[in-house]
Amino acid sequence: MVAFPLLAISLISAPQSFAHDNSLPATINCPGGGSYSIDANGVASNGGAGAPVGLGNCSGALVLDRRVVSVADLAFAGDHISSLTLDPNLTQIGNTSFLGISITSLVLDRSLTTIGASAFNDDHITSLKLDDKLTSIGAAAFSAAYLTKLELDDNLTFVGVGSFTDSPLTLLKLDRSLTTISLSAFYNANLTNLKLPESVQTIGNSAFHHSPLTHLSLDSSLTSIGSNAFFSAALTCFSNNSTASLANTGLQSFTSLPECRDFDDDREGDYR
Repeated sequence: MVAFPLLAISLISAPQSFAHDNSLPATINCPGGGSYSIDANGVASNGGAGAPVGLGNCSGALVLDRRVVSVADLAFAGDHISSLTLDPNLTQIGNTSFLGISITSLVLDRSLTTIGASAFNDDHITSLKLDDKLTSIGAAAFSAAYLTKLELDDNLTFVGVGSFTDSPLTLLKLDRSLTTISLSAFYNANLTNLKLPESVQTIGNSAFHHSPLTHLSLDSSLTSIGSNAFFSAALTCFSNNSTASLANTGLQSFTSLPECRDFDDDREGDYR
């Protein structure tokens, strides 16, 4: 597993939705034991004031209270949560908020805009649905997840460093809002087909390192490809309309291949 440093910031601002809710602050009991708190601004943290973080304070099938609009950094890290349901009012998930919990599926609701660094790192997620209001996925947010298929929806412009590193993806659909794929974002994926949308301008170092790609299409808007971005590719066709230099990217030996004309559309997607 590739390790990534956490950003020394908090993503949690002071939301206004429940600033005057007389029921807050509140302490909520978890179904399998333990509790978490919601402050006057609707920010959830684990176990109340002074409680230790990441020591199994909350357990069971967790349904976040409707009054939660943000989840604090480290809020439920290491807790024994078997399933997770997020409320439609939730807008932000902080850094390492759910790191190392045991959930296998996750649906992110329409109001969520930001997922922090390592938010779901080392979880066992095999199924993930991202909604179209999400604009940013932080560093290592889903690193070491068990995902095999991923579709990134409209409005997502930025995929952070190592966001999906060591996830065994075989199918990846990137939508037309995405502009930046960061360092090692999809390192060690199992992708064979990849058609980048015309919006992508920058691909970071080792972004698709160790992906055994056979079909690759790069659009004309792509201007920068980092070193070893496609190291270990085994291309049989290559469509390159990009102006980016291919030196040290892992692609320099494939320039004479025929263009890719048939992507594997049978595997759930049109590879726009």
